[in-house]
Amino acid sequence: MGHCVKPAGKWPDGVIPYKNDTAKPVKDGLVQAIEKIMRRWEAQIGGNRVSFVPWREGEHNLYILLQAGEGMASADIGRPPQGKTFTVLKVDGGLLGKMPHELGHIMGLAHEQDRITTPYTKNAVYDPNIGPRLYAVENSVTAFKVEAKKKEWAALYVTSGDYDLFSLMHYPAMPKQLTFDCKDEVLIQYCKDKGWPGLTPECLNSPSNDDATNDTWRASAGDIATLRALYAREESQS
Repeated sequence: MGHCVKPAGKWPDGVIPYKNDTAKPVKDGLVQAIEKIMRRWEAQIGGNRVSFVPWREGEHNLYILLQAGEGMASADIGRPPQGKTFTVLKVDGGLLGKMPHELGHIMGLAHEQDRITTPYTKNAVYDPNIGPRLYAVENSVTAFKVEAKKKEWAALYVTSGDYDLFSLMHYPAMPKQLTFDCKDEVLIQYCKDKGWPGLTPECLNSPSNDDATNDTWRASAGDIATLRALYAREESQS
């Protein structure tokens, strides 16, 4: 269902302040577009569990720093780490469709394909930059590297429910041909129904710039359930 930070990594009371960087500011029109995506996330999660609010001096100790991405979109996962007061959200107007994914990170969602229960191929590839991936190749995986990465993730993140192929947090850049060695019958059957021997980018939840602009993107049921569980304390106040 989901892959997210442990409770220590969530934003206090579900309140996520944001401010524009003065050194590398995001243009006003783009800030408004990001705020629109924030509002849609809030509505899909529901119950006033999560609220993105403008940063106010003297009121908010932790915040997101919106920064011009200059060709890239990125974000850290969850609240700022101990000893820091802000986390950076890099924004680029040409990559607006990436913002639902990046704001998912800000709230605490990790990459779905990196969860410990990811269904790997027999011959997986380990890339130290992005972790184990579903990738069909001839050379064998370096097992100790995968196990080391799993231990690192286990210390930071928790998983719940079944593997979520449709998560906004699932990378779309997958190869067109994959041979699965997993027991996830839903995933296997889905690919068979589509006539695919494996995953393709078209079957994943990857919003376009138009989706972000027109409010037509949607988080998966697993994404929403994971965030509702993570910020469950706010549910009682709804």
